[in-house]
Amino acid sequence: MNWIRIATGIMRDPTLVHLSEALGVSVPTTTGHVVGVLTALPEGSKTGDLSQVSDSTLEMWAMWRGKRGSFAAAFRAHLCDSQGVVRSWEKHNGAAMRESEASAERAKVWREKRKTNAVRTENERRTNGVANGLRTPLRDETRRDVTTSADAEVVAREKPAPASQPRKVAYQQQLDELRAAGLPHEQAALDALIAGSVAPDLVVLELHATASGMHVIRGPHTGRSADVADVMRAVAEMAVSNKAFNVSLFRGFVRRVVDRPPEPPSAEEREQKKLAAKLAATPSVVIEPPRSHEEIEASRAKREAAMAMFRAEFGKFQQAEAA
Repeated sequence: MNWIRIATGIMRDPTLVHLSEALGVSVPTTTGHVVGVLTALPEGSKTGDLSQVSDSTLEMWAMWRGKRGSFAAAFRAHLCDSQGVVRSWEKHNGAAMRESEASAERAKVWREKRKTNAVRTENERRTNGVANGLRTPLRDETRRDVTTSADAEVVAREKPAPASQPRKVAYQQQLDELRAAGLPHEQAALDALIAGSVAPDLVVLELHATASGMHVIRGPHTGRSADVADVMRAVAEMAVSNKAFNVSLFRGFVRRVVDRPPEPPSAEEREQKKLAAKLAATPSVVIEPPRSHEEIEASRAKREAAMAMFRAEFGKFQQAEAA
């Protein structure tokens, strides 16, 4: 579904008032007809160019029931430029729609690449199993232990594969994909985030779901959806703010990031880009399950070491930008 922006003060717009007077109908009625045309533009003319759109089509979009041709003529005279293009359409909707489509395409390419990598990894695993003289079972197969009873009857007992191993594999794949898309200081920020988390697998799952488009976060003003580059930028900016991770806080950072110009999803293409300024965030409270003193101290030491690495990488990045 496409979305468009409509000014909240549209009925107070002098141009709309003049159009209403030309049509001889009330301002609210005129507003309804104009909105009908605007909502048809994403499918009828994404650029807002009505020069090739017939008057009958234009009035059908507006659901105009008055004198034929009168609405189309008045609309073109008051709301279009000399080339027949709707004024301000490009500024408020055209560019945002194209950027939204580009973000969706980048997310699609990234998901296809991730799927291809997963298939390649699975094929390599099977190939290695055969090379080592082992039989690698298919995903829909079950493992069976076959034993022979006293009267030589064969009994098969199904044993499902442990659930923890696939989960660890998926976690590592998701983490690797996020790291591959990040700049050095963003990778260090991700490491610090994971080191200080009680449930790192849930943190990575949230980041990966947003990066892959499974969970869509759009910019309030740009309308574009977040991709993997936006997620890694948000992770770095959250680390700069020195706030503990929680889902609401992270999504707030992502929304701020996608309201700015997009970055290429490739880390190599973003190497020379400037890291955005520090962002203020609403304080949040993270409730952790009870932990022993040893676990708390170990987690603190781990986080401090990861944060030290992040500050070092961030310093290098700032020096490179200054140069």
